[in-house]
Amino acid sequence: MMKQNIITGIVIIAVVAAFALVQKITEKKPVEYFEVKGYVSRENTFIQDYQSMKKFLKEINIQKEMTSSKTFEKFNISEYFNEEYFVDKKVAVVILYEDDSKGYIHSIDDVVYDKNKTNATVNYTYKSDRYVGQLKQTWRTYMFVEVDGTVENVSFIRVKNNIEE
Repeated sequence: MMKQNIITGIVIIAVVAAFALVQKITEKKPVEYFEVKGYVSRENTFIQDYQSMKKFLKEINIQKEMTSSKTFEKFNISEYFNEEYFVDKKVAVVILYEDDSKGYIHSIDDVVYDKNKTNATVNYTYKSDRYVGQLKQTWRTYMFVEVDGTVENVSFIRVKNNIEE
């Protein structure tokens, strides 16, 4: 009887340990993206090279510094996305409307690649919370997220639309 209880205990511990290991291995890590405030309305965009980034930054009116979603560290946009950066990386940019009459919640949730890593899907959350006051100011939030240098096409999928979802 005692031997059977010991074996059962060992089996239970092994199953719990295996479950915990699988959870740890499959756990998704947050995607790092960089956020900056701007004022020019644009569609979500995919930037494949340094010259395109320079042109994009020139066409839009954004702040010079962007903030990391992971560390909250600030970086100069044009210094971070330099020629060296585009040697093996590209950038997807999600552009969202915001104003001071509501609370907004947004994030880059995931970047998913096809098997050849030539197509990427950027899944993002963008939802408005509640009314917080009279409309006084509007802006755009630009979220820059890194994609692999082999990517040729990016799709943007809005995962959540409003706070009720």
